Amino acid sequence: MVLPNALNLSALNDKFSTKEQITDYLRKACSVYDRKLFALHDISNETKRNEDGITLKLLSYNMLAQCLAKSSMFPKAGKLTSWKHRNQFLALELLTRDADVICLQEVDVDYLDDWVMFFEKFMNCHCEFSRYGTKRHGIFIAYSLDKFKKDCVYSSVIDFDKEMVDVEDEVIYNGAKITKTNNIAMVMAIDFNEEYLDTVQQSKKVNNGILIGTAHLFWHPFGTFERTRQTYILLKKLHEMKKMYKEPEYKSFFMGDFNAQPYLAPYEAMVLTKPIDFSRNKKSFYYMNGSMEYNFAKERSPFEFDPSKSKVHYIPENIEISEQLSAAFNKLPIRAISLYGHSYKKVDSRNSLKEYNNEPQASNSNAGFKGMLDYIFLIVDEPDLNVNVNSKYSQLDKSTGVCINKLLEVPLLSDLPSNEEIMFPGVSGSDHFSLYGEVTLLEN
Repeated sequence: MVLPNALNLSALNDKFSTKEQITDYLRKACSVYDRKLFALHDISNETKRNEDGITLKLLSYNMLAQCLAKSSMFPKAGKLTSWKHRNQFLALELLTRDADVICLQEVDVDYLDDWVMFFEKFMNCHCEFSRYGTKRHGIFIAYSLDKFKKDCVYSSVIDFDKEMVDVEDEVIYNGAKITKTNNIAMVMAIDFNEEYLDTVQQSKKVNNGILIGTAHLFWHPFGTFERTRQTYILLKKLHEMKKMYKEPEYKSFFMGDFNAQPYLAPYEAMVLTKPIDFSRNKKSFYYMNGSMEYNFAKERSPFEFDPSKSKVHYIPENIEISEQLSAAFNKLPIRAISLYGHSYKKVDSRNSLKEYNNEPQASNSNAGFKGMLDYIFLIVDEPDLNVNVNSKYSQLDKSTGVCINKLLEVPLLSDLPSNEEIMFPGVSGSDHFSLYGEVTLLEN
């Protein structure tokens, strides 16, 4: 497979003057897997939906930090691991989707200035970036100045290592043997431009702005408890924000790499019907409890059995901590609705898996792992803690005022011309697929 001529992002920024020029060049230079953009509704109704509200294009993408793009992890990628080739695939992905709000993970500090210039010059976006300490990569949010005001109304960075689940009962935080993770999240409130609202004939009282956030949660395979704790912190913080920036003026979205598959505790606690009882999911509960006993410093694991096939010993103290954490989730009047989990089955039944709560098979694939880790969530207030999620949110537009219009294809790995590898010449420049959804924020 032929790769493009070696060019750094800084050279691309200097070489081209317009979005059309750079996009045309990259389309010809980079061969990528053609992912369909599925429409969920009859195209004849699209004009009416646009008249009834504000259409937003949302993108989440883990771009794979260059410091992690090692040949040992990507033996089939060849020279694509080189930044001079790979950055062109990443730039093409971002230009092709042309999203209004873009949440990125694993953005290299070394190339941050180049990415900011890229977004400002070619996509008319304002950019915000944050990282933990001296970490070599971080999280990044860009949003279109065609639709949004430049200055954030509110912006905050969440340091998961410093946050407690419950200050009144610190055992939920301190009782588990967790490690320092160096993970952060970024959340903000941004307002629509008055000029844009005028063009779509919308009132600020109906759609003043949105809450948006992104994170890259703890990566370790045995970090299930810590990921679940971090997920709680996210929802708690978003609940606090939503009390200040209330609906209908502000809808809330959170996108990112959660490093958690759709059948494990973090997803379960955010998305599925309450009350959450982690012990009902044998596999999830096993990994959650066992992760409290993993010695991260010495890489010593308590896992010796496949929990779906073996009888295992649950440590009583850890069961108590899990129960306390589930109780904390069950008191929180807020929930997440996955755009793909909710609606992808309508457009791609082959890759909407029942055992994955209707999510696709995988958003991440490399030599060491394959699975669904990335999500676009709509965050809604949910005062009824015993609500049946499937029933209440089956018609999302009526229950939340948000209509899902389009979703980008997430291919089955077996359909790729790369023996299931995502980062491969002719497929993609990252080991993650981007996720993209187009939604309408309805007036009523």
